[in-house]
Amino acid sequence: FARQPCSSPRLAPGRTAAAIAPVMQRVGVVAALAAAQVASADDSAKDNITKLYEPPEVSGVHWAETFDGDVWSRWTASPNEKYTGKFTVGKRVEEGLIGDVGLMVPEEAKHYGVSAKFDALEGTKEASFVVQYEARFQEGLSCGGAYLKLYNSDVAEEFKDDTPYVIMFGPDRCGATDKVHFILRHRNPKTGDWEEKHFKEPPAAAGDKLTHLYGLVIDPDNSISIFIDGEKKASGNLLTSMTPPINPPKDIDDPADKKPDDWVDEAKMDDPAASKPDDWDEDAPMMIFDSSVSKPAGWVDDAEAKIADPKASKPHDWDDEED
Repeated sequence: FARQPCSSPRLAPGRTAAAIAPVMQRVGVVAALAAAQVASADDSAKDNITKLYEPPEVSGVHWAETFDGDVWSRWTASPNEKYTGKFTVGKRVEEGLIGDVGLMVPEEAKHYGVSAKFDALEGTKEASFVVQYEARFQEGLSCGGAYLKLYNSDVAEEFKDDTPYVIMFGPDRCGATDKVHFILRHRNPKTGDWEEKHFKEPPAAAGDKLTHLYGLVIDPDNSISIFIDGEKKASGNLLTSMTPPINPPKDIDDPADKKPDDWVDEAKMDDPAASKPDDWDEDAPMMIFDSSVSKPAGWVDDAEAKIADPKASKPHDWDDEED
């Protein structure tokens, strides 16, 4: 697949986030995770150009990647033959902070994939799950993705485009597609099958050439929030905002079900055993006048059948021809 060049500088000082995963393909990227607070990205400010990069403070974060130091001792390229592109570590085309580097995509029309491992995350009922990372398309993007995938640790190093993942998150643009993905793979407790659950209303990806911080937050009450540069762009709930739904509907159509051979489609049918009562009178009228009834007091014989309500008014969307 031909993809436009894209690159993704690492996080600027004061930001805490997960590793970034730029690619020039629709699938197959890096595993990354963090438990951090969503921060804003604004490396376009000209007054930052003279500031030196300093490693961010990441204490309290489960896992973070800054792409400083010996990057390739922590990251492993996928050995799959599909990934012919080789990531590099370098500076932005226009530096926001002097010496700030990130994971770069140097050549277009190639597939890229690298992975890194982190310690097992043991969640608690009180803590939210947060993953966030920065991505920048320095030369723009017409067709490609920069999303990350969280894998099970036993497949992280040898992943390929169809390797089963747990979470997929991040921007993707190609043709009619323009969104920040959130996909959760959920195991059906009844069948044991794994199914992809897609967020119904994902926000659009940032469309400029600046660095943007993409964040996903899943709270203990199953609520979902997607942030771009610290601003909430979409929200929902795992139980109501995913398609197909995590919890199946109460009634499911049985495709193998069929009508019995003697099924009759008519709603009503004659009862061959039914018969008229012995005192049935064929000549009796359909309705019989009740001689005991009388008009109530105050009855007006020439009153109109319907009386207009002076307080009534037409609705704002009323159509005299249609309604």
